[in-house]
Amino acid sequence: MSDLTAETPILPFADPGDLPTLESDTAGAEAATAESGAVALDIDGDCVTSFRVTDGVARLRRQASVYAIVDGTRHHRSLLTAAGVPFAEAGEQLLVLGDAAMTVAGSFDAPVVPAFVRGRLPDSDPVGRQVVALLVESVLPTGDGVCGISVPAAAESDSALESLIGNVVQLRGYRPLLVGGATAAGMSLLEDAGLSGLTVRFGDAGTELSMLLRGRESDRHVVAAGAEALVDRIAESGRRSFFDREGHRYRDTAAARQWLFGPRRDIAEPSSADEARLAVDVAAIVGEAAKTAGRMLATCGVSARNLPVVAVGGLTQIGGFDSVLGEAVTRSGIDPAAVRVGDDGLSVCRGLLALADAETPRLSAAA
Repeated sequence: MSDLTAETPILPFADPGDLPTLESDTAGAEAATAESGAVALDIDGDCVTSFRVTDGVARLRRQASVYAIVDGTRHHRSLLTAAGVPFAEAGEQLLVLGDAAMTVAGSFDAPVVPAFVRGRLPDSDPVGRQVVALLVESVLPTGDGVCGISVPAAAESDSALESLIGNVVQLRGYRPLLVGGATAAGMSLLEDAGLSGLTVRFGDAGTELSMLLRGRESDRHVVAAGAEALVDRIAESGRRSFFDREGHRYRDTAAARQWLFGPRRDIAEPSSADEARLAVDVAAIVGEAAKTAGRMLATCGVSARNLPVVAVGGLTQIGGFDSVLGEAVTRSGIDPAAVRVGDDGLSVCRGLLALADAETPRLSAAA
């Protein structure tokens, strides 16, 4: 088994190319080293993650899928540069990406903006598109292998997002291989079941279900509800918001997300009105996923008896989730004893990497 080494994410901002409105500043960034071999790129609504194995060591890079908007004053530029914080320029504003955005936002009274809206690119927003591209560049080293890619599960696929990510991956030297996140998780977690079973990824933008039969995806569905909708509701109902220096109001989704995934949450035994409301909301998402799973089983002609079911994704980390999941699958006729929560945060990445590794000989032969 490989050792896991967490790398400090870097922000190697690239030339914006055909988006001249956004100029980049590479102050404090390190040069990326070209890597050989397959790599995984998992893009969920809340973070962008790359995962690869080199010389027997598993390496992880991860950035939050957010950016902070800082007034582009000379003083702010000097402060960011002195602190070694990379930033990009967009008109009279400075953009600080990823984890660094969370760090500097409070000091600059800067709003933190999600890079995705319900798992999709912001409409008619060239700056937002470039932010997504830069986030991918920040975690993906240059290389020459196959890159297994998972994009956010949304109610409708976003061809513009898939095209943008594919172009960035190719510019980094890789051949893109697009795979559903739930399918990738199944390839990682269903080995002991002959790569057959149902995988449910409770993602940020939506909940994705994939039916695998002997390593092949036989059916896939997306339920348009995920953690992002809960975060928005929590921020709004809890009046979690802040104002920038011009008086514009923003939802404090970072604080809402921190509360949602806090260590004291328990939706099986709620201890407050807020937790009770959260339990209802999570049960609704899980219940809809369980109903969808039942329809998938009927479509595929698969018996629910002893069917391996694996649940992954952010919502599975909430205290009491196992209990809510067990009740929902029981109502759908699935044996709860066959259901397990199998997420350590890397199951999707491991599956993507395995599929990219398997694809490499085929592409090499075709070339």
